[in-house]
Amino acid sequence: EATKTSYTTTISELQEQIDLLTEKLDQSEQECKRQTDLVEQLTIAASATKTMKSNLQEDLESWKLKLTESQTVCENYAAAEVRFEQKIESMELQLEKQDSLNDQIASLKEELAASQQNEEELKQENEYLTVARESWNDER
Repeated sequence: EATKTSYTTTISELQEQIDLLTEKLDQSEQECKRQTDLVEQLTIAASATKTMKSNLQEDLESWKLKLTESQTVCENYAAAEVRFEQKIESMELQLEKQDSLNDQIASLKEELAASQQNEEELKQENEYLTVARESWNDER
């Protein structure tokens, strides 16, 4: 009976070990499949990366060409900008002259208005003096 119990225990232990090993085998198979899938994905990614690199190289060459064209445009723009700045400076000088002339005109208008006011006052004074002289002459 003791031997039977010993065999039963040993068979139970062996069954547990078999179950444990079977579980580990399943896990290993799943891990192997996962890694195989990962390798496939990495292979696809590597191919895509290689294609992307090629496309990026083509884009780079295209952008280099566009950069060269843009630099030429910028140089032309810079030359035009200098010409425009010179024109603006010339126009600003003309505006300053115009402002100076406008100031002179305003000053002359003020002088004219003062002169007209003075003339009007002299006319009134002359009329007053003429009336006064006539009155004085009449009295004499």
